[in-house]
Amino acid sequence: VPGSCYGTTGPASERRADLDLREEPDHDRWGTAFPPVQVEDWARAQRRLLDRLGVGRLRAVVGGSVGGMNALEWAKRYPDDVDRVVAIATAGRLDAQCLALDAVARRAIRADDDWNGGDYYGDDRPDPTEGLAIARQIGHVMYLSKASMERKFGRRSAGRDSLTREDG
Repeated sequence: VPGSCYGTTGPASERRADLDLREEPDHDRWGTAFPPVQVEDWARAQRRLLDRLGVGRLRAVVGGSVGGMNALEWAKRYPDDVDRVVAIATAGRLDAQCLALDAVARRAIRADDDWNGGDYYGDDRPDPTEGLAIARQIGHVMYLSKASMERKFGRRSAGRDSLTREDG
């Protein structure tokens, strides 16, 4: 998947001169210079690979979370090429609250002292682990359903003593 840390090429990938659009790249990894990708790009790349392999039609496209978005994109973009789509724990589009939380998560990463403008890849550069950890926590809040949030964080009386107890 283009742009994924487990995909074809992404921000942590080494730059290749034949793929770099700038004349003199100033870093050995793409970092923030990597072009933005969208779910549509993943589906197109997958379709191209399947075409090269001679696979015309799929029995099913299955995915969870962002993979579910990819499965939905297959249904939209290639409806004649897929028999079934199984989209698990996903949405056809993100709501305003998810987009806002995503912006806060990105800001947490950029605020980390080790962010270094996004050019933190390499042995001698520390990762922005604090910012990434906060962003991951924000992501977990974003992924919970309203019912799950209520069960986990819903209002319940803590009692007045809880503010003064050391274990509270």
